[in-house]
Amino acid sequence: SDARRNQSKPSIAILPFSNSSGDPEQDSFCDGVTDDITTLLSQFSDLFVIARNSSFSFQHSDIDPDRIADDLGVRYILEGRIRHADRRIRVNVQLLDTDSSQYIWSERYDRESDNIFALQDEITLAIVGNIAPQIEIAEIDRARRLPSSSLSSYELSLKAMVLFHDGAKNGELGNFKRAIELAREALAIDPRNSHALWIEAYSHIYLNIYRADHDPRQDIEYATEIAESFIQIDSANPKAYIARALTFTLIGEHDAAIADYYKALELNPNIASNLFLIAWGESLAGLTQEARRHAERALRLSPRDDGNWLGEGYLALTQACFAEGDFVAARKWAETAIQVGMRAPMRRTFLIASLAHLNDASKLDRQKQAVESISPDFVPSLLRGDVRLFKLPEHNQLLIDGLLKAGYAPSD
Repeated sequence: SDARRNQSKPSIAILPFSNSSGDPEQDSFCDGVTDDITTLLSQFSDLFVIARNSSFSFQHSDIDPDRIADDLGVRYILEGRIRHADRRIRVNVQLLDTDSSQYIWSERYDRESDNIFALQDEITLAIVGNIAPQIEIAEIDRARRLPSSSLSSYELSLKAMVLFHDGAKNGELGNFKRAIELAREALAIDPRNSHALWIEAYSHIYLNIYRADHDPRQDIEYATEIAESFIQIDSANPKAYIARALTFTLIGEHDAAIADYYKALELNPNIASNLFLIAWGESLAGLTQEARRHAERALRLSPRDDGNWLGEGYLALTQACFAEGDFVAARKWAETAIQVGMRAPMRRTFLIASLAHLNDASKLDRQKQAVESISPDFVPSLLRGDVRLFKLPEHNQLLIDGLLKAGYAPSD
């Protein structure tokens, strides 16, 4: 409907989970799961979640979900059924995109029901961890089908998000630059569009990482300025603090970065994409155990991530293992990260250094050529000392030693 089209963020209603057990005593468990999902999803700044009372007005109703979506003015509907029998609980959930009338995600959870409260928490987190990434994928797909004219601020920011994700996957710098242009168009219509602020900041951050064909320091300055505005406009949005934290990490202000990463974590600990990025920052700040814990938590929350943020999580594990001197594990995680993002210079650079430390020259030339083609100045910037990825000098030296061992010429 037009009302749904003109919304500034994706909207969702969590319908009361139905009790398929035939046991009225299980009604409270079903309602509890529904309540917990509604509460946790309400912490996601990028989602508009219909209040519990509105959703519960459709309990025991046979009204078609599309009709409910129209009545509530939402684009997405989450439905669930719970069956409890013989100390086991089965939960079936499905997420409906009412614009296309298609189910975009479904899952079944089978669990022992020994501790009902722990079970409720586990199932709730598993469901919540999947919903936001699935909606983001659906919104990106929808944006690809949107016309190129007469777009709302939110729709322009969706178009920008498509370009950003494409750039992160294919390493084409033009995608990031065009994403910035569209984000600015969106902000010209609505200066408080947090989605557009997020895309503009992250696009500048990625241009900095790729050592783009202009002054990369300028990208960090832009990203920092945008992140500061983002925090001023939407101080409860964890992505605003993640954006600023990333800029701090990239200029070597690791303590300030960690403070912002943890502020984002405090605002919402259940956003898998944020957890992947937090782990990336922690691994460079020398907090390798924390990085591993947050990356693994993100993988549990969102095992079907679409690839971009997943790759950053694998990179975090690469960096953590590398800093600890476990080059076998670092090589494994770097290769895994490259599989989900072939044109990411940092992932290949850590693979090169790990291979060199392991005296494995079989893949070095191919990897060095790949980094050169993706970002010619990435490795030279490390060797010159323009970029110091790690907080601790000994970790940076491990990286430099690996690159020199791989055959790179030392910087003058």
